[in-house]
Amino acid sequence: MVALDNGCQVRISVGSLAPRPAGGRPRPSAHLPQTARAASPVVDRLRNVHQVPDEYAWMLQGDCRGADTRAFFPSNGLGVEAAQRICRGCPVQNECLEYALLNRIDQGVWGGASERERRRILRQRRRAGALPS
Repeated sequence: MVALDNGCQVRISVGSLAPRPAGGRPRPSAHLPQTARAASPVVDRLRNVHQVPDEYAWMLQGDCRGADTRAFFPSNGLGVEAAQRICRGCPVQNECLEYALLNRIDQGVWGGASERERRRILRQRRRAGALPS
């Protein structure tokens, strides 16, 4: 992980930085210190949980956490129902929807709302004067 000036962290694959021999395959990372070696995905995920800013902490409680992301980003607009079933009983459904609306996320299912449903909500809020045009 590399910490940026804005507090965000970016994961850089150690293998991508390792010099490659003539055959094109990366060398084993045995020469790297233990901290630079890739940890197991479970350990990585648990380590990153403690690095989540408070404003995004609600994301850790979502029922979608660990679910197949393809269900939330159907390629043809169909299949939205599978994601909505997961969202239906989610304890952070409202936070998720508001996050998507606030950040104008136009792809995928967020907070149980499809792209079209979120556009409709934003349009209604603009008409009601709750949002700037």
